[in-house]
Amino acid sequence: MRLRPELSAPDTSSPIAVESESYIGDMNESSLIEPAFTLREIQKAVGTSRQTLLRELKEKRLRGYRIGKTWRIPVSSWEEFMNRSTNLPTN
Repeated sequence: MRLRPELSAPDTSSPIAVESESYIGDMNESSLIEPAFTLREIQKAVGTSRQTLLRELKEKRLRGYRIGKTWRIPVSSWEEFMNRSTNLPTN
């Protein structure tokens, strides 16, 4: 069984106003003000590719939203995903 690295909480010192209409998954208003990771933060911590994470978003196994060109994954969504997933493909 592969050990999952822990991600540190994202920086919440500057709140992000979300006006994007690019949502994937079951997002609600509380998810939009919750701290969120970027794909790059998850990539570095887990060692998986951007394409793998984008596929998980597209297939709605991972919830996230876009702000401009940057994907955000709410902390609760990432925790749910990691609890369901035991083997995330690596590069």
